[in-house]
Amino acid sequence: MAIPPGGTFGALHKILGEQIFKENHIDEIYHLASPASVTYITDRPIEAAIANSIGTRNLLELAHAKSAKILFASS
Repeated sequence: MAIPPGGTFGALHKILGEQIFKENHIDEIYHLASPASVTYITDRPIEAAIANSIGTRNLLELAHAKSAKILFASS
C-alpha cells in the first residue's frame, strides 16, 4: 500500500491500522501505551493527558465495536 497523495507516513499507518482492525477478529486488547518520556510529560502535561485520553477512548471504542475485552494498565 502506498502513501496517499499529499499524505504522510502517519496517514498510511492510520489506514493500515484501520484495515487490520476491520478485517480481523479481536478478542482482547491490552492498553499499555503512554508517552514514555518523563521530560515530555513534565514539559507538556496537557498534551500528554490529551494524548492518553484520546488513545484510551479509541481503544474503548474498538473494544466495544469488536465485543473485545480490554485490559488497561498504566503507571
